[in-house]
Amino acid sequence: MLEKKLSIFGKAAWLASGVLGLGFFFFFFFFGALSIFTPEKLPGMSRMVFGVGALFGLAWAGLCVCVIKRGALDPSSHGKAAAIFWGISIVVVTGAILFASKHTGSIAGVKAISVAIVFLIMASVFVIHSRIQQSELKIREKLLEIEYHLAELAENTEED
Repeated sequence: MLEKKLSIFGKAAWLASGVLGLGFFFFFFFFGALSIFTPEKLPGMSRMVFGVGALFGLAWAGLCVCVIKRGALDPSSHGKAAAIFWGISIVVVTGAILFASKHTGSIAGVKAISVAIVFLIMASVFVIHSRIQQSELKIREKLLEIEYHLAELAENTEED
């Protein structure tokens, strides 16, 4: 109802973002599959990171396809993107905590948690922004509904 039409630049930006998402998918999928069949097996945590990266890339590319296909940006798409970003951030933070627990007394664990917290903060801001936009959308819809009912009342009183 309150969709924002995409300009040529907007479509190009979403297309580039979708291609990047597909690139992430193929990169993580290829190297994840390669890590399974190599003689020197990677630890399970590394394989999990490859799998999550591939899922994230595929989900992001799917979201971009939906937005480009529609030709307009639906405010509900922001919620989907926020959910994707939030989910990947939680997995990254969990992985960093597990990595740090195995490397106690090492600066590598501190670095991993520091980077993960930055991702978590960015995802939190994105989710909060999405919730604010969803609230604004609901308020606009309610105002339009009230305006419609007032117009109906005014029309009915003019007829009587």
